[in-house]
Amino acid sequence: MQTCLDCIPCFFNQTLSAGRMMGLPDHEIKRLLDAVGKGLEQVSLESTPPEMARLLQRIINQKTGSQDPYKELKHQSNVIALGYAPKMQQLVVSSEDQLLTAIEVAIAGNIIDYGAIHDLDVDAELQQLMNTERMQLEREDSANFAYQAFSEDLKQAKTLLYIGDNAGEIVFDKILLTVIRSMYPDLRITFAVRGKPILNDVLLEDAQEAGLTEMVQVISSGSDAPGCVLDYCDESFLEVFRSSDMIISKGQGNFEALSDEDAPIYYLLIAKCAAVARELSCSVRDIILKRKQR
Repeated sequence: MQTCLDCIPCFFNQTLSAGRMMGLPDHEIKRLLDAVGKGLEQVSLESTPPEMARLLQRIINQKTGSQDPYKELKHQSNVIALGYAPKMQQLVVSSEDQLLTAIEVAIAGNIIDYGAIHDLDVDAELQQLMNTERMQLEREDSANFAYQAFSEDLKQAKTLLYIGDNAGEIVFDKILLTVIRSMYPDLRITFAVRGKPILNDVLLEDAQEAGLTEMVQVISSGSDAPGCVLDYCDESFLEVFRSSDMIISKGQGNFEALSDEDAPIYYLLIAKCAAVARELSCSVRDIILKRKQR
C-alpha cells in the first residue's frame, strides 16, 4: 500500500504525541515537527506508510537522544492488557466457537489505544467490536471477514507465521495462539517481533513479558519500521516467511507493508483510517479478517 496525502497529517500527529509523551517543552516539539517536515521531502509517496514512519522515527530519535521513547508506555500496555487476559480467556472458553471468539478478541485488541486506556470503557469497546464482527459474518459478502477460508487453511497448514503488531495487543494475540495450539498441537507456530524499537511496536522483551516465548517460537523480523517491510527484514526471517504455509499479519502497519506481497497471508486488523478503509473497500472501524488473493 502506497502512502497517500492523508497519511502526512498522521506523521505530524505521531511526532506531536511522542514529544508530549516525553515531556518536551513546546519549542523542542516545534523543532521536531520542523525536522519531520524536512524529512518528508526525502520520501516518495510510492513508499509504504511504514517506510515513511521509519524515517520520521529516526529523526525523532536523533533529535531527542532516545532510542526507545515508547519503552515505558509499552510496559504499561502489557501490564494493563495482562489484567484483562483472564476475562478474555474465559470469554473464549465459554463460547460455542472458540476459534472465532479468539479471533474476535485478537482483532479487538488492535483498536484499543493503551496510551489512553484509562479513558476507555474497555468492556464496552470489546463487546461493541464483537457484535460488529458477528453482523459482518451474517452478510453475504464476507470478503473482508473470511472466517471459513481461515478455518480451512488452518486445518491444512503445517507451519504458521504470526507477525505481531503492538505491545499490549500481544496479550490478545496470545489468547488466539493458545486456541490454535490446542486445536492443532502439531502445527509449527512462529511469532515475529520487530528488530528494533519503533513507536509502540512489539519487541522480544514484550513477548517475554506477555509469556508468549513460553508457548511458541519467537523470532525477530529484523525490521525497524512500524510494519513488516520485507526490504528491511533479516534473511533468516525471510526464509520463515517464504516457507510458511499460512501467515497471519496483525494490525494496520503490517497490512500497509504487506498488502502487495504475494504470499498466503491473512490480515487481521481494524481499519483505523480513511486511507486503509479505501484500500480495503470498507468503512473506518470495520473489522477485517481478509485473505490475500494470490
